[in-house]
Amino acid sequence: MRPKLAAQHVWSVQIWDDPVNLDPYLQRVLVKQFGLSLEAATERVALLRTRGKVSVATGPRERAEAIAAALHEYGISATVSQQFGD
Repeated sequence: MRPKLAAQHVWSVQIWDDPVNLDPYLQRVLVKQFGLSLEAATERVALLRTRGKVSVATGPRERAEAIAAALHEYGISATVSQQFGD
């Protein structure tokens, strides 16, 4: 019998507010990268502007890091952090 492994860690990708990237640009990137509707992307950008950062994806560390790297290619400040839960 195999020992029980710890639960997979979940990582979150956040994008950060900046004075450079305009809302329409951020919306287009969110639609293209994540398949969001324009309405959902607009809501996410509004949260970004009011909170200073917003989570755009979660998943295994490698996937989260790949997403953050892709966002960096668009000139968007993105970071990856581990989510801790129960």
